[in-house]
Amino acid sequence: MLKGTTKSGFNFEINEKRINDWRLLRKLKAAESNPLETPALLDAMLGSEQSLALEKHLEDEEGFVDPDVMMKEIFSIFDEVKKLKNS
Repeated sequence: MLKGTTKSGFNFEINEKRINDWRLLRKLKAAESNPLETPALLDAMLGSEQSLALEKHLEDEEGFVDPDVMMKEIFSIFDEVKKLKNS
């Protein structure tokens, strides 16, 4: 299990098998060409429960989540996972 914290302070856990799953790579490729696929990528990577918790973590005072903020957080997760796998 890979455990990390994003730059904004969100704590996550990802089963290493999820990171090495072919289907995650397919979702990553789909999200690269179509940003509307990003929520499916996030669910595949974190699972729906953690994905929803991340959304809640990133909500502004009015309850909205800025897509740019979410994308920065996703990149932060990928960076953290890379560090965890290399340590």
